[in-house]
Amino acid sequence: MKGFIIKSNQEYPDFYHRIFREMAVMKQYNWLISDFEVGGMGREYKRKNKFGYMERYHWLTGEEFAAVAEENNCYWSWAVYSAFNSHISRTDMLEYDSPCADGNSNLWKNPVSIQHPLAEIEIIGDL
Repeated sequence: MKGFIIKSNQEYPDFYHRIFREMAVMKQYNWLISDFEVGGMGREYKRKNKFGYMERYHWLTGEEFAAVAEENNCYWSWAVYSAFNSHISRTDMLEYDSPCADGNSNLWKNPVSIQHPLAEIEIIGDL
């Protein structure tokens, strides 16, 4: 289980793309992008969470996410990126709430923990 937070003062909209392009393992996973601001990477899903609020998310294969990172055609001010073993389906992932960063005070406590119980990697980006 691996997790980390990226907090950047960078003013470059391709900051995350630079990071993800360098992640050789990204194609091995399915990716959930949740609690994001802006977007622009294809199909966006919506559902109600356990509190009854609508939440938006993207679900991508590693190949799809790698293509987005390579094309550099989208931008997030912040987001939670969760990586799942490729055999985990979107249906499996939806059994649990999506990870969130906004207002989540647990993010700043050690040890860093992954919010989604099926995820293997979690990256929280705050540009």
